Amino acid sequence: MMAKKGEPESICLSDRLKEKGLEPLYLVEGKEAFLRKRAVEELRTFAGPNPAETRFEGSKAQLSQVLDELRTLPFLASVRMVFIDEAEEFLAKNGEGLEKALQEVTRFKKTALVLETDGLDARFKLSKLVRELAVRITCDTPDELAQLEARVEPIGLEDEGRLLETSDLLERFLETLAVLREELLRLIDEDHAHRRQEGERSELVEDLGELGLAPLEACLCRVGSSKGS
Repeated sequence: MMAKKGEPESICLSDRLKEKGLEPLYLVEGKEAFLRKRAVEELRTFAGPNPAETRFEGSKAQLSQVLDELRTLPFLASVRMVFIDEAEEFLAKNGEGLEKALQEVTRFKKTALVLETDGLDARFKLSKLVRELAVRITCDTPDELAQLEARVEPIGLEDEGRLLETSDLLERFLETLAVLREELLRLIDEDHAHRRQEGERSELVEDLGELGLAPLEACLCRVGSSKGS
């Protein structure tokens, strides 16, 4: 996944969150549902425990409802997050007045609007404005992986009688990498806590941090990101 705003060089979403914190407007866009889900979860995790959350279906959401939620300060929570599925439907339905509303949204400090879609229509002025104002998280198959899928024949593995396509295997590979990362983090934390109790230096923390986790993070960013816009 890549996070970008306007035309600057893209960076990983995790890096941008560390640098900028939670920003007021996100566009999670791309054909890969798994990558979209992972991006949303990363945003929710960064927001901290129990953020105030509201979710709308794009085809049913009214602009006035969404704005009411965004303008309401979070109660007993540090931030408020508003998610809209099928954002292309929301933009098409609420085009009138949405341009002005987006300018307001970008000035919010404790709320974040997250638009989720498998793709906006680039022909529309409003789509271009959203992509310009939002932190855009692209969730498409990277160019090199798309080329690989085109060259590789379906692999002869079956799941419940269905032949697995290359895209299915890539998605499972990403899931496995994410699980492996979490297990490495857990192992590092447990060893560090034990060594600290014993007054010893944790070589495992240093070794896994240098040899295991860093390359894995780089791999997740590369495999789960798109090079283009």
